[in-house]
Amino acid sequence: MRSASRFKFAYVFVPLAFAAIIALAALSYFATRATIAVGPTFAAPGTSQAGKALVVEWRTGTDIAIIASFTPSRFVRVRSVTLTGLDPKNAFIASSQYGFWDGQTSLPSFTSEADPLPPEFGPRALVGAFAAPAHSSVFVKLLVRAISDANVTQVLTGIRVDAESWSWAHTTFIPFQQPVKLEPPH
Repeated sequence: MRSASRFKFAYVFVPLAFAAIIALAALSYFATRATIAVGPTFAAPGTSQAGKALVVEWRTGTDIAIIASFTPSRFVRVRSVTLTGLDPKNAFIASSQYGFWDGQTSLPSFTSEADPLPPEFGPRALVGAFAAPAHSSVFVKLLVRAISDANVTQVLTGIRVDAESWSWAHTTFIPFQQPVKLEPPH
């Protein structure tokens, strides 16, 4: 009789203990996870306006600069920043920079693909992970170079930021205000 009551207790207690552990883990995840908000996005130098998109004729040797920003809600370690919609057979990221905007200086204007982030942003090469303080405006400049002519139109819709806060890794999609179309040469 005594072993039967222990047996029933184990059937009830063990699932409840697992449910409590899972609930605490989910609560911990949502309480400590950083959110990443979209910041100002810039027209990509090297493109032209066509309707609701930015367009560039994509041929060997063409360069465009993608400049976007984001703001983390907590201290994060940014592990990578990637473009969505980029075909690695047609293009690669030739160089990348990141920097921080203090909110006091005016936002920069970019006129060519070669324009670096301004010195007041403290620009650094984006190689490997970097730390971003909470509520900081992080700017990223990706110089994209064509290695072959585009065969079909590709659409760059945004960037993906892979970050880690309190050891919780997560990826956030940051859409561009206007998609960038890489069109085949005419």
